Amino acid sequence: MSLVAVKKQIASLDLLDIKKTNLIPNLAKSAEVKLNEIGFPNRKSEDWKYTKTSQLFKKPYKSGKINPNLKLDEFSFPKMKCPTLVVENGVINTHLSCVGDIDGLSINSFDNLSKEKVERIGQISNKKENPFSLLNASHLQSGFYIHLKKKNALNQPLHLIFINTESDVFSNTRVYVQIDAFAEMNLIQSFINNKHQDCVTNHVSEIELAENSQLCIDKIQNVNGESHLCSEYVRQLNSSVFRINTFSSAGKLIRNGLNIFVEGENCTTYLNGLFTPSDREHIDNHTHLEHIKPNCFSSECYKGIINDKATGVFNGKVVVHQDAQKIMAYQQNNNILLSDDAVVNAKPELEIYADDVKCSHGSTTGQIDEDALFYLQARGISKSASLQLLMVGFIDEVLQSVQLEEVKDFYSNKMESLLASN
Repeated sequence: MSLVAVKKQIASLDLLDIKKTNLIPNLAKSAEVKLNEIGFPNRKSEDWKYTKTSQLFKKPYKSGKINPNLKLDEFSFPKMKCPTLVVENGVINTHLSCVGDIDGLSINSFDNLSKEKVERIGQISNKKENPFSLLNASHLQSGFYIHLKKKNALNQPLHLIFINTESDVFSNTRVYVQIDAFAEMNLIQSFINNKHQDCVTNHVSEIELAENSQLCIDKIQNVNGESHLCSEYVRQLNSSVFRINTFSSAGKLIRNGLNIFVEGENCTTYLNGLFTPSDREHIDNHTHLEHIKPNCFSSECYKGIINDKATGVFNGKVVVHQDAQKIMAYQQNNNILLSDDAVVNAKPELEIYADDVKCSHGSTTGQIDEDALFYLQARGISKSASLQLLMVGFIDEVLQSVQLEEVKDFYSNKMESLLASN
């Protein structure tokens, strides 16, 4: 990218009516320098060639504020009685948040951290030069540090709700999750809004899994009208288990960037996703998984149902390093197009430098199986009910990966309503 192009793109940040962060000054300064060097991606950038981001900052965006009278009942997300932290328009809403005292668990904002914890922030995300993660660090609005101490297993999930309630808001948030040895927890992330509104969300999660720890994340994205960029950076140490289920049902532009660095032996990793864009929506799932040590297992399963003139993207890359022998890594992507104008761009990749591994990848894209549809109709089932039955069967593999019954029921009902409307 030319220097002129970089300056032009960086100048577009002047439209962001938000201040540079004072939360982590050293990280912010280094991120700003690197962002000025590399600029924002264009269609010539290999990782971004299917997703156009040049329109993101063509208009002014502002910092948001909280509404002390906001009620969550009108919003659609899993309603569970569990510790809940609410972030509204990029700002922590203390009126709606309710965490309480939980043995072994601490949650602190970034402006109230020890030096040791401050120094951890950015260490995992810095392994990848993602311009939007750099923007997140340089213009951070709010962030919090979740720490589950050694040998603690939470008997209920922690629910993080990110909600935009104003138009033209830029929400720039960050979470650091530290799971100590032999600790276990479930985390729900709900990204929602209350109407079609032009906002930009840029969220980063950094996750550190110590030896024999376990973390399961259910991420729900229902952000009508928004541009939504969400990046996860995960480091796994020996015998840790990480699972993430990503459900993206609505958003003008959604880009999920999932980066996993398996730095320990005997680790297990599950990446699952379901995306259902319609109208002219664009949903992009990018995964990058690096097996650095031997004797590990990973599985990816992403399914897309694309309707109208929408676009779906799956780009998954698995890198097996030379010393990572006896790796089992499987990657699967299946897509169904419900209209002639729907588009899918799929690019599963394997990059293997070890010789004693079992790895596979594949992707399929097509329309409804007419033979299966005829079979069901021939047995007295209506066409609409037959279509819905086939779709439910198609997505069931992903839904079965959800471990929390409340989340599974919520998303099953949401998908049944969505499919019935089509």
